[in-house]
Formats: sequence, C-alpha cells, structure tokens
Amino acid sequence: MYVRLLVVCTDVTFSSPLQTATREAFFRLLGIPAGKVVDLHPLDHGFWVPDPENDGAYFLRPNWLGTLSENTEWHTDVQIYLRQTAPNTIPAFTQEMMDAKNDGDLQARIDQLFKTYSQKYRKHNKAPSSGEGGESDVKENVVNRRRLRKLRVRVHTLAKITFY
Repeated sequence: MYVRLLVVCTDVTFSSPLQTATREAFFRLLGIPAGKVVDLHPLDHGFWVPDPENDGAYFLRPNWLGTLSENTEWHTDVQIYLRQTAPNTIPAFTQEMMDAKNDGDLQARIDQLFKTYSQKYRKHNKAPSSGEGGESDVKENVVNRRRLRKLRVRVHTLAKITFY
C-alpha cells in the first residue's frame, strides 16, 4: 500500500539564508552563543549594555518579559546592524540579497526572533511559587493532546485509503 500526501503551505515562509543570517547576527548583537537567551536577563532601564572587551560597542538586552511593542526602541538599531553584518555571517547570504530586502522583511524576522526567544525565556525563567501560567499550561496540554488525537485519526484514515 502506498500513500501519497500533498502538503500545501499557506503561511508566509521565510527564506532560509535570510533567516539564518538574521538569527546569527542577532545573537552577535546580544553577545551570546546561540540558544543561551534563557540566561540573558533584561536590564532595569534601557536595552543596551556596554561591551567590556570593546570600547564603544554595546550589547542588546531586550525585555523578554515585555511585549514586542514595549521593545520598539531598539528595532531600528537592529535593522541597521543586520544590514551591515548579516551578509558576512553565512556564505549563502550575499549583500545583493540583503539589498533586495526592505525594512518590513527585516522587521518580520526581528519580530519572529523576539517572539520565539521571549517564549523560551519566559518558559525557562518562570517562578515556581507564582501562579503564572498554571491555567494556560493546562489549556495548552489539552489542546496538544487533542491535536495528537486528530493526527492519529487522520493517519489511520489515510492508511486505509489506496491511491493509484
């Protein structure tokens, strides 16, 4: 029995070289290795901290607990930094490719990076004594179980169908 599956993507997809270059440049701006966002705590005031090894350089410290609109102060600076450094981060992403991107494209990548790492930061640094996320965690688990059940039914149904 053979099963053919057609997957149609209706969401906006990001080009891999741009997304990878943006992520790498973003982590350089943060001054940390990739994936170590959970240890990067926000500042009390502002978003920039001086680089102790390089005079005049600063590292970004977003407020991971805030919303994206509360962090708009640093978006323009990050776009400028990405335009300057992203083409040098990976060979597959050239300066011509960066020049073809507008500010909206870059902002979409910045927004996605912030949302992703903000969720990781919040999940890792959740205070166990507070009631934060208790009900939403339960709801998320219920939704995920339902998705898994629906997926199992779909796979089981597709396994019975013969495609020629």
